[in-house]
Amino acid sequence: MYQMLSNDQFKLLQPFFPKPKKPETIPLRRCLDGMCYVLKTGCAWRQLPYHYRKKEGDWHTIYTRYKRWSESGLLGKILRQLEVHDVLQVRVAFLDSTTVRAHQAAAGARKKRVSIPWALTRWADDKDPSDRCGDA
Repeated sequence: MYQMLSNDQFKLLQPFFPKPKKPETIPLRRCLDGMCYVLKTGCAWRQLPYHYRKKEGDWHTIYTRYKRWSESGLLGKILRQLEVHDVLQVRVAFLDSTTVRAHQAAAGARKKRVSIPWALTRWADDKDPSDRCGDA
C-alpha cells in the first residue's frame, strides 16, 4: 500500500481537517493517501486499489473529498504545510493546448458542401418572384 506520510507528518495536518459531522466511512489518513496515490500514478478514481477503500463505491467518497478540499483551498494549505516541513516539493507545470499536436483530422478537414435541390437554385436565380407559382 502506498503511504505518503508518516504518523508524525500526518499529525502536523490534523488541525487543517474539518470536524466530521457524522462518523467517517473512510478515515482521513487513508483518504489522503488514496488521493496522493491517484495524483502520483494518474489512475482513474474508479481504479483506486482496495487498500484505500472497503467497497466498490468508496472511490466516489474519496473523489468527493478531493473535489471539496480543492475547491475550498484546504488541499492547497495541506500541500503548503508539507512543503514548509520539507516533506515534499510541490511542482506545477502548465501546458498550453496550442502547443500540443493534435491528429490531422482535428485541424479541420474540407467541409462537404450541402447539396441544394435543383428547383430551389432555380428560384433563387429568378429575377421576378411572381413567376415562381406559374402566375404571370
